[in-house]
Amino acid sequence: MNELATLFTAHQSDLRAIALRLCRDRQDAGDLLQDTYERALRFRGGLRLDGNPRSWLISILQNTFVDGWRRKQRSGTALPVEACDNELVADSGVTDEEEALWQTFTQEDVTRALAGLSPNLRRAYVMHAVEGRSYRDIAAELAVPMGTVGTRLLRARRALRALLIKRT
Repeated sequence: MNELATLFTAHQSDLRAIALRLCRDRQDAGDLLQDTYERALRFRGGLRLDGNPRSWLISILQNTFVDGWRRKQRSGTALPVEACDNELVADSGVTDEEEALWQTFTQEDVTRALAGLSPNLRRAYVMHAVEGRSYRDIAAELAVPMGTVGTRLLRARRALRALLIKRT
């Protein structure tokens, strides 16, 4: 138990930053951190000594956030997806000019850009964005950790954006 407390302390600032990014509210982020710590204590047997404890904690935090959001969605207290998307666009610093540019891309443009991705990034992106598969399913099929799936999807999105903007 003492080792787990040390682990929490060592990664608290990273976890807090991620929780704030996800929740966008200090109090909700604090609640999410507390829930994450409780889950980590409950599932401490899943922590591999030769593994990456930071990734393990981040996975618990992200899963706890998603579980809470789904619970709120079922109870009708979560924001609709459209509101979340609009909020993300508003906070992402995307200008009206950039938004108009994104509206000009065709399916063919996206398909060509997708072909320009490395096979690892393309496969993960297609499985998630096109096939609608979960991180867990993708990780199982590709035999990689869920954190790797998230990293590949982030890199794929960034690469697609760069490829699409380059073609205009």
